[in-house]
Amino acid sequence: MDYFIKKAYLTGIKLKYLRRFRDVPVLNQTEIHYESISKVEKLMLKALSGSTGFFEHVIYCNDFSFFDELQEELETMGFSFRNRFLYDIIIFELSRIHIGIDNYTSYVNAVRYFQANYLSSVVHNPTYFPDVNFVSNALRVVPLKKLKQFFFQLLEEVYQYKIIKNRILIWDCQFIRSNSSDQFNNLSFVFF
Repeated sequence: MDYFIKKAYLTGIKLKYLRRFRDVPVLNQTEIHYESISKVEKLMLKALSGSTGFFEHVIYCNDFSFFDELQEELETMGFSFRNRFLYDIIIFELSRIHIGIDNYTSYVNAVRYFQANYLSSVVHNPTYFPDVNFVSNALRVVPLKKLKQFFFQLLEEVYQYKIIKNRILIWDCQFIRSNSSDQFNNLSFVFF
């Protein structure tokens, strides 16, 4: 390694720079009041440095009843979920994204292969696993403004518990080629 990395190229990084962002406050075990998280899991979160919890903890520790109310609202508008739960669909979709699977079809195949039942404790109907068409149709019905509303609701909660602060702004952009010409001046930015 010394042959490829010359000592002259390495600059010393001061500890002050590495520690410029404050740590997230760590709660005592007695301050965690979620009955669904066992004492062993709480101990793992506290004692094991690599333990970040399980996916179910995200569901236990957040109020996803927002989607039950949204389903009720959408059903009064005439949309049918065929006696299924939007809450469950959102949790399956979050699980898919968390695992890193690109599409729901691959997720269904993986679950069928591994016979995963790790979400049975957090969904309303543990015996039902939604198929691709139902998930696609249900997610098309959900208005984007409602998903944004849920996101901002979670964001307010995170601010309230002082997990994050408004210090860093991330601006994502990409180049889009113009259809009119291949000239550099006709490139435009799209900001999300």
